[in-house]
Amino acid sequence: MVDITDRDKKMIISNFMEELCDKHQIAKKNNLPHEFNLKDFYNIGLFNKYLSRIGLRTSSVGIAILVLDTLSEYAKKKGFLEIEGNIVRLTRKGLIETSKLFRDWD
Repeated sequence: MVDITDRDKKMIISNFMEELCDKHQIAKKNNLPHEFNLKDFYNIGLFNKYLSRIGLRTSSVGIAILVLDTLSEYAKKKGFLEIEGNIVRLTRKGLIETSKLFRDWD
């Protein structure tokens, strides 16, 4: 089983959550749905490239699964987002956090 460091997990979570917040604010402003497909997140591709570049020894599919597992574990632990299949959305708790000037995704 391949694992990623806590530092890399925090980087993945922080960047993903900020992108999710941006997507949510744009959707709200434009009166669009507040649910998003994971494949539409720019940072997902960056995480995959980054983890490959630092020498993570697994396939690109394996890396994608690690990223999704990291986000799913975080969703269960913190409750800021929900992931169902390929769809992600902010929870009420996540929406409260997005309204803060300084967000703490830890």
